[in-house]
Amino acid sequence: MPDSPRPTDSPTVEFDLDGRQVQVPDDGDTLLVLAGIHDFPPDDFGYPGLDLGNKAIVLQSLSGAEATILQDGRIGILVAANDGLIVRGFTIRSCDLAISCYGAGAPRFEDLIIEGNGDAPYGFQAGAAAFHCYGSSPQ
Repeated sequence: MPDSPRPTDSPTVEFDLDGRQVQVPDDGDTLLVLAGIHDFPPDDFGYPGLDLGNKAIVLQSLSGAEATILQDGRIGILVAANDGLIVRGFTIRSCDLAISCYGAGAPRFEDLIIEGNGDAPYGFQAGAAAFHCYGSSPQ
């Protein structure tokens, strides 16, 4: 397993995600999410989900997947596939679709628990549940 990023490697922001819109940081930054159950924040269209765009960042929980739960999203995590993107240490649940990747690239997803997805109330690709990737090669 790759070494976890250290605060000295890149700028690090620690935050409580619960239902708040998130300003996606600059390439090379690390977002550390506090333990707890967090509802996905609304996107620009009012649907809950976290759009990481095409950023080479690390989105990581401080306490691991069992202790850091992201829930209740239309698309939980949406990314324009970027070789430098790492999402690590979350449970993603109660979303129409847990993770969607598009574009060329190979983002990394590590230590994730994906459960109870595909039946959220938004009706987007109901039953898709875990990953939907178009043109990308997630690792």
